[in-house]
Amino acid sequence: MTEDFHLMIPGAESAGKHKVISPYDGSVIGSCELAGAEAISIALDTAASLFANRHRWLDGAERIRILEKTAAIMLERFEHLACEAAREGGKPLVDSRIEVIRAIDGVK
Repeated sequence: MTEDFHLMIPGAESAGKHKVISPYDGSVIGSCELAGAEAISIALDTAASLFANRHRWLDGAERIRILEKTAAIMLERFEHLACEAAREGGKPLVDSRIEVIRAIDGVK
């Protein structure tokens, strides 16, 4: 099963696609759209505008709620995330499980 990830920069077009290849067997496990110079410029301009306007920032409690929900979703999908990390990295599943645990801890 392959997963395709699309560019998530509003108003920007993809500069192409990148295939994600498993180092274990050389199979294509997914793809992601690439951001070109125009897309990067749009993203940076948006980030700078949001940073400059503090009244548009999320308050701390809302950011915490979002991060806690993210960690909970990652925990629910723990085994799937570990399997995908193992496929992408060509590493043993036990190592990928540790990697996912660290990622969840980082989000918390």
